[in-house]
Amino acid sequence: TGLSFFLVDALRAVGVPARVVGTPVWNREDCSHEAVSDKACGNHNWVEVFTPSSTARAGHRGLAGSWHFVGAAESSDVGVDQGWFFPEPVCLQQPGAQNISIYAARFGPPVCTTVSGGSGKNEERAPPCRHFPMVWAWDDHTVGADDVTQVYLRSCASPHQHVHDHEHRDRGTTDEDDVAVQG
Repeated sequence: TGLSFFLVDALRAVGVPARVVGTPVWNREDCSHEAVSDKACGNHNWVEVFTPSSTARAGHRGLAGSWHFVGAAESSDVGVDQGWFFPEPVCLQQPGAQNISIYAARFGPPVCTTVSGGSGKNEERAPPCRHFPMVWAWDDHTVGADDVTQVYLRSCASPHQHVHDHEHRDRGTTDEDDVAVQG
């Protein structure tokens, strides 16, 4: 975790957009889905870096490119999108499942939305805000995050595909949005 924060800071210091990504608990049969400190079960963080595509051009409003993951302490001779945690156990994680989802930290407070719901009534209810779950400070919900589990799961079917090529279409954001606040 500490090495991931350090690497993100170092990359950003030289102009490379980077963000911390992680899961509070791995979704393995032998693991509780609670916030635990068992090394085999969870609290793993890694780093994503944004790489512009060859079609990106200076001054263009929407950056083209994708996010790729690297481990802060898990280097690979093969390059990005490689690590002991991919494809397994990453491919066992579940989107929207809080403790067993994968989150990318984002700049700013958690995003809260209001949706209508409830037993056939038109009342408004606020779902939990999306925050980066930190097992070392479990009650701290001040760091905003995006659940990127589904993006990783798509890559599990085709491990050599770029991890985040389709992320922004699904989230309704652009690479420029993320790079501007993360870079």
